Amino acid sequence: MTHVGMAMFMLFASSISCLTGWAISRFGIFGVPPAVPMSNLLNYIGIVLLIFGSAIYPFIKINVFRAVKVVDPHVKVLPMSVLSRTPEEAEKNSKKEDIDMNNSVMKVAAWIGTILVGLSLGVMTTPVTLLMTRHDIYPLSTEIKSSVSFHFSFFTGVMLISIVIFVLYCLVRKGRPSIPPKIVLPSMLSGVFFALAMSCFFIANEKLSPTISYPICMMAPGLVTSAWSVFYFKEISGRRNLLLLGAAYIFTLMGVLTITVSRIVEF
Repeated sequence: MTHVGMAMFMLFASSISCLTGWAISRFGIFGVPPAVPMSNLLNYIGIVLLIFGSAIYPFIKINVFRAVKVVDPHVKVLPMSVLSRTPEEAEKNSKKEDIDMNNSVMKVAAWIGTILVGLSLGVMTTPVTLLMTRHDIYPLSTEIKSSVSFHFSFFTGVMLISIVIFVLYCLVRKGRPSIPPKIVLPSMLSGVFFALAMSCFFIANEKLSPTISYPICMMAPGLVTSAWSVFYFKEISGRRNLLLLGAAYIFTLMGVLTITVSRIVEF
């Protein structure tokens, strides 16, 4: 988010996850039974629109430093190399370093990381889809009729991986993790929101098929995030950037709408 921006990170990662989830379901990748829509033509047109809209995002200029200053005018933006140090080391060296938003290497690495996040989100529900649909591989799953039955195992996996990552982080920090007290409760609350949203996501996959639900469920968070970025954090500003964002919005929303219609309209 430091080099891509909150809105661009979420929008681009959502676009990649949309395409990944759609491709897995549409073509039966990883053994998932292919879900063919009523209209292949509309489905493909929607994907083209989605790709075209997503291709606009990297050309939108963001200002992370300005976004942080809006939240707290007294805060100083520091690079990760400083944040990973002890408080004493960070204070000692903070005056010598600052974020270099023009660092092309870091920007490329940030965009690659964003793509990897999108790919990971795109395959997130594939194991549950396999368990529910491939009874030839998992015969015991024939007794399970709803995706809700898999929620406990899914969230248990999320919790275990989170604990492992946090333990590794504490080891790297030599037992001195950097955890601002004021973010603890908001983090827990966001976890509750995530759990509710993922439960609805599983149900949407079950009722609509991932071919339709992925584009809708993955793009909506990006649109909400970018609204915060524009209207509150002022991360995106300027006539050119706002016009590009608006064009990307239009193509993306048209793509999602066309993909949704392709399930029920034969054309």
